[in-house]
Amino acid sequence: MKNDPDKLLISLLSTLVNEWGFEEVYEKLSKIESRTLDRSNKNRNVSGEKNFQNRKPARKLLPKDYIDKIQATDQQKNILYRIADGFEKKEFLTSLSDIQHFLGKFGVYSENLKHRPDSFRIIANVLKDMPEDKLRSVLEELPLYGLTQLGPLSDAIREANKSIRPLQVNNNLSDEHTKDK
Repeated sequence: MKNDPDKLLISLLSTLVNEWGFEEVYEKLSKIESRTLDRSNKNRNVSGEKNFQNRKPARKLLPKDYIDKIQATDQQKNILYRIADGFEKKEFLTSLSDIQHFLGKFGVYSENLKHRPDSFRIIANVLKDMPEDKLRSVLEELPLYGLTQLGPLSDAIREANKSIRPLQVNNNLSDEHTKDK
């Protein structure tokens, strides 16, 4: 297997040399090499090891960054930016349970949400397809999605329903079996 990449490289280089000549290919490879060395030397220390200290850490996307990526009318974008601003200021969906409750209203159930700031990606995905009038109603209802503490109660009810439903199904099945006898 090791020879296969070598054969491919030799074949490609031979084709280039046949087309443009050895000197031209060699000159272009030298230019590529010098550009690559210039770039890589900026990220290396004196001993030649990569220097990761000079690299900036990746910036987490803010809610407004997600809105920037959405294609929408100016009116829709304006509403979306106001919603994103409310989210950033924690005036809207202040807890993970509030977020799950909000998403549940639109048929999106995501139990693997771990951090509030990371969840706006999912919220933006739900909001992006909404017509302007629906976005306006969400914007008007922002206070209702904000500082309420009904999210934990809603979660508790949902979990209780999950545990009760299998019991109800099993009881109904056992009732049918006793009626037949």
